[in-house]
Amino acid sequence: MALTSLLVQELHHYLRSSELIIMSSSDKSTVHKAVAIVGASGGLGQAIAERIAQDAAVTLGYRSNKTATEEVAKSITDAGGKAYIAQVDVSNGDSVKKFLKEAEAHWGRLDSIVLASGPKISICPIVDVSDETFRIVVETEVIGGFNIIKRGIPMLRKQSGKDRSILFILSTALLRTLAYDGCSAVPKMACLGLIRQTARQVAI
Repeated sequence: MALTSLLVQELHHYLRSSELIIMSSSDKSTVHKAVAIVGASGGLGQAIAERIAQDAAVTLGYRSNKTATEEVAKSITDAGGKAYIAQVDVSNGDSVKKFLKEAEAHWGRLDSIVLASGPKISICPIVDVSDETFRIVVETEVIGGFNIIKRGIPMLRKQSGKDRSILFILSTALLRTLAYDGCSAVPKMACLGLIRQTARQVAI
């Protein structure tokens, strides 16, 4: 809970510093900021989506939990925000491209992308993690992160303005080595490498 609160506070600071505009109308002409969020059906992703939706129109991406995502969207619209949902499989490049294009088409723009998705992980020695579990984690977080960067940057480059961004939600596990947390920390280290390489090579 403390980590969730901290991240939401940091997002609050980021959003305010970007001078975003709060919206309640469904007219595309009033959308001054649109954010695509992958993994907003519950927990930390939901908290992030609800905070961002105070200042931007959001597209909530889900893989399988459509009902929970619809509930998050309803809570946002009931509070006066703008929300739209769409299915996406981050491990599939074509699915990510379709999702981002759908988000852009729905709001008439796409300014930022947030990757907050992640499968359930095994808290155990790395040698006890099943092959299937590790494959799913890597496909979701590492391949998913690559797909977001590869498909997202060309789209964000088309949008005018200076507030374009891609945000990965990672973990404090990157700051230290925790026992039995390899299934979480190792893929996130790879994601951090993606972020660093992208920041070095690309100016959106």
